[in-house]
Amino acid sequence: MNFPPIESTSYYVGSTNQSQIYALGQSDGTAALQCPDNKTHLVILDIGTPGASGGIYGAWMPRNKGFVPVFTGGALAQQYALGWLNRTSGTNHQLWLAFGVNNFGSGVVQTNASAWSTLSYARGVACFAEPVRVPPTSKPGTGRHRVRVGRSGPPA
Repeated sequence: MNFPPIESTSYYVGSTNQSQIYALGQSDGTAALQCPDNKTHLVILDIGTPGASGGIYGAWMPRNKGFVPVFTGGALAQQYALGWLNRTSGTNHQLWLAFGVNNFGSGVVQTNASAWSTLSYARGVACFAEPVRVPPTSKPGTGRHRVRVGRSGPPA
């Protein structure tokens, strides 16, 4: 059996405007429908460099765009997924949404990773989520996640 490669797109998140992220999801969902042979799509949302501000864990967005608390990062991922589903509803297209922070800087610490990994960002979206395990030879995990957005529940 011959399968087409999975398409992938990655973004550095540069805004906490949930309407903009939702619209991006809609735009990408519309583009996904133009790929009739490819029903599985991978999108990576990189929130930025892990850190803390005022005792709250999160990430610093690229290009000095500001700080994103963990709970806001989760809401952004949720809005992207909802926008994507808005356009692909009733089709066989599936989205794998990876979001999280990079492995750069002094904020790469286990406590920040733990904050990202316990995030409950999937409420209201039919999806399955699990933390991506970082190999022991790497720096401590940074809370990267995979989210399978679809209509059928967790993969077997």
